[in-house]
Amino acid sequence: MVKPVVISMLVCILIAPCKVSAQEQKEFTPTLKWSGFTHMWIGYVQRDNLDVHYGFIPRYVRLKASGKLTPDVQFAIQASYDKGTPALLDVFLSYEPSPFFKVRVGQFPVPGIKSAVHSSPLWGTAKMKLNDRPTIAQNWNSNVALSGFRSGGVMLYGGITDDKVQYFAMISMPHAGPNYYWNPSVKSPRYENDENGLALFTRLEFRPVKNVETGLSFHTGSGTVGDTIKTNRNSFSVYFVTQYQKLYFMTEYIAGMNKQFLNDIKDSEFSYSGFFAETAYKITPKLEPTLRYDYYIPIKDAFDAIGYKKYSNITVGLNYYVFKNIALMTNYVMRTEDPAEGYSTIHNDLFYVQLRFKY
Repeated sequence: MVKPVVISMLVCILIAPCKVSAQEQKEFTPTLKWSGFTHMWIGYVQRDNLDVHYGFIPRYVRLKASGKLTPDVQFAIQASYDKGTPALLDVFLSYEPSPFFKVRVGQFPVPGIKSAVHSSPLWGTAKMKLNDRPTIAQNWNSNVALSGFRSGGVMLYGGITDDKVQYFAMISMPHAGPNYYWNPSVKSPRYENDENGLALFTRLEFRPVKNVETGLSFHTGSGTVGDTIKTNRNSFSVYFVTQYQKLYFMTEYIAGMNKQFLNDIKDSEFSYSGFFAETAYKITPKLEPTLRYDYYIPIKDAFDAIGYKKYSNITVGLNYYVFKNIALMTNYVMRTEDPAEGYSTIHNDLFYVQLRFKY
């Protein structure tokens, strides 16, 4: 599966010089930029008859090298040390001959839901206002058979009308394994994808005015698990996000349907959905309270493997920006599970503190 992606990347390099003149090529100097971020966590979960303390862990540790090989060809390589385990997340080339038409090949985040993957400066892991993503976003990753929201493939993208409309369309090849195509020998602590397949991810983004963005995404894919199981997965989302002066607000609704076939006979089918709305407001240049409500329904009109029909969370937090690139973030999550008949409700509120710094 890696071979076609590598060939595409080589073709991208070979055709890139055709777009610019010999003089531009002669005057151009390749560029290299290093960047990254680290999120350190310490947490505490209050449960019935059992309180759980989480130690100080490196939740996210990322280092990225990016730059330009030619005036039209960009590259990026990103490594991680999330939860104490190394992995190589992204390796890709982008060919950008015009604002309207661009091509990316390699492995990178798919253009799916906005709260998990992104393209605009209004959203990103390194800029999240709360310590982690909403429950529905975290579960979307496994529901569409991805590892770390990433896959290898080819993506077309670009902007229309001065980038007020952005489009993304990716043919991806989700691949069974403990991690990603480009992973070193060590395993990743993330969800492990167990199927091979082919998928289409698309997203449209609209930016009618400065710092306001809305859009929708759609995904469809199919895969195989072993010799007897086939799957069909579909999902869609709509979102809105804005950053107006001191106020930040984002909301997204996500839904999907998965089908499984055993020896070409439909064996199971279920729908899932979720929603979140979150906001933050800087009351001073250094202090920023945050608030989020989110819910996740893992199986419509049924319950999941541990006996719950719905997960609801209210998160309150406070961010303290020590310096421009360093923040201390505290979150208290009031978690409520809706149990099926015969299952009991447990209290498992979560309090955790995060030290985040970008470099």
